[in-house]
Order: sequence, then structure tokens, then C-alpha cells
Amino acid sequence: EELAALERVALQNIVLLSEQRADELLRPRKQYQSFSPPVNLEDLGGRPTRSGYVLVSEPGGDEIMGAIALNYLSTLPRHHLEKFAKPVIYVPWCATVASIFDNLQSQQLEVAAIINELGETIGIVTLEDLLDNIFADQSSRSARLLETSPIQQLGENLWQVTGIATLRRLSREFEVSLPPTKSSTVAGVIQELLQRLPVAGDGMRACSSGWASV
Repeated sequence: EELAALERVALQNIVLLSEQRADELLRPRKQYQSFSPPVNLEDLGGRPTRSGYVLVSEPGGDEIMGAIALNYLSTLPRHHLEKFAKPVIYVPWCATVASIFDNLQSQQLEVAAIINELGETIGIVTLEDLLDNIFADQSSRSARLLETSPIQQLGENLWQVTGIATLRRLSREFEVSLPPTKSSTVAGVIQELLQRLPVAGDGMRACSSGWASV
């Protein structure tokens, strides 16, 4: 019975891959570090990277051109780690997670760089992120990146929600339909509504006609 329940969760999550966009799953640029070649072991500071990959950028730039899966290297050389980097694929922010998974699998790669309308890299999606999204019962970016739950109840009718929590998760958690918006996260909706970075005291509400500030 436990195995059947896990299989149901995995199948449901696989179906959802065709509905999720890349920007709902990506690791934002501030949540990972890239290294310009030559990349040496001492550059890592004796710690594994948060994503599990060493991301190699273009010489003199910050656009990602390759990724090294540290967990799959039998030995770690001290110098020129970039020689072990595999290429990354580039996909637009609006691509479905299912298409990213298919492309990574077909090309036997492990990292996708997500770009915006201007061709700028805004984040990455790794194979581990995709697998966690499929097999974890309550997978979330907040748990992976911030080590906290995306939604925490603080009291009666009071919840704390992380900025990178998706509207899809909010809708599912509270069993409500939310107004359409271009943004996929709570922070995105707030900034879209206010046209600036939020400060303490700002608020918003969802109504039939859309989102409104309060």
C-alpha cells in the first residue's frame, strides 16, 4: 500500500510537468555561483556547491557554458576542473518542465540554463531538481534552496509564505482559484502589482477582477 501511494504521487507529479513552467522550478541566479576558467579546486573553498554542480561561465563573462557534476567524479583534480564540464542546454523561461526533462534526457545532460526575453540567464534547472520534483511528496524550491517550508501556519488565519513559493502551490494548499497573472511566484505578483520592491506593511488581495494592493 505504501509503494502504491508513492507510485500515485510520482505519476501525478509526472503529469504536472507538462503544466509547470521553467520559472516555477528554476534556481535563481542569486542561489548559485558560477566560476570563470581556469577553475581550481581551491576556488570551491572546501565546500560542495549548493546546486551540487560546479557551473563554468564564459571567460570574462557570467553566462553559463558548462556544468560539472561533482558527485559523479571518482577523483577531483586540483586544477582545471573545467575540462570535466558538460554542456548545458538553453531554454526560455516559459518552456514547460516536461520539455526540459525530455531535452536533458535525450542529450544526456544534467543542467538547463533558463533565459528571459532578452537572452539573459535568470537561473538554472538541474536533473536533481527535476527528479526531486517528481518523486518527493511535497517538493518545493523553498525546501531545496532556503531549507524551510514554503507555507507555514503562524496562527489562526495567519500563514507565512516564502517569496519564491509558487501561486500553483498556494492554490493547491488552500483549494482556491487565483486570478491570472504573468508571474508564477508570490514575490513576482507583489512586484508586478506594486511596480517596485515590496517593503514591510505592503499587502495585496485576490479578487474576482484580479489582484489589488491593500
